[in-house]
Amino acid sequence: MLRQFLLICFFLGVCFNAFSYIDIDCFFSLDREIQGVKKITQRGSHGRKTVSFFDHKGFLLRSVSYFKGKKRIDNRYEYSISDTLLIVISKRTEYQDIKHEYYSVRKYYYNDLKQCYRYECYSSSSGLEKPHVFGDNFIYKDNQLQSYEHHSESNKDYFIRTIYTYSDNQKMKHTEYVYEDSIKSYLSTIFIYKNGKLTDEILMARLNEPHIRYSNFDKHGNWRNSYFLTEKEDEILRLKRKIKYW
Repeated sequence: MLRQFLLICFFLGVCFNAFSYIDIDCFFSLDREIQGVKKITQRGSHGRKTVSFFDHKGFLLRSVSYFKGKKRIDNRYEYSISDTLLIVISKRTEYQDIKHEYYSVRKYYYNDLKQCYRYECYSSSSGLEKPHVFGDNFIYKDNQLQSYEHHSESNKDYFIRTIYTYSDNQKMKHTEYVYEDSIKSYLSTIFIYKNGKLTDEILMARLNEPHIRYSNFDKHGNWRNSYFLTEKEDEILRLKRKIKYW
């Protein structure tokens, strides 16, 4: 139960910090989902704000997080792109009033169909000689990603398998966690689309089922507000976004 709770906390943390970091899944394809966006200002509860800057192709260049008007985290990103390899360099220059020189390097390898078949993650804290985590065993069908595995270099017995299933109006992301003690736990996320727009995101777990709803789409199809949906169908404001286009 504790692990399930931690997984949910991790999920909610990731959702809240959207655009403040780069998710590994973002680069399984070289096509950017966000294009033509110059800047996104994202406001949450309790004085939290994240401002993200993009280039014309949709690559995140900088992400600055604030808490009650005070800058807390400043991340900057650089890219090296070819048909077979994408290198992402993430530099954290500031963290809670402290100059922070932490940086990480991510490498994504692509086949002739521009499908990712391996990724590697390096960091300045664990050394750049070899990756501390990596992904492999990518399986595709009809040009759609079916599954892949995420490994830890420090623990050979630990990996995460992510499985994708698709239907006409929704996509389910099913993640199977396998720990070194062979205890398995499952976490599935259902993404619901209407008219091509992501309207709902539901986390399926044993402990709880957080439900996020997106609304107030602009003319480009990007959402403006998102809410936590309670068991009583009440909507609690989660995030507000202001989007500036090129």
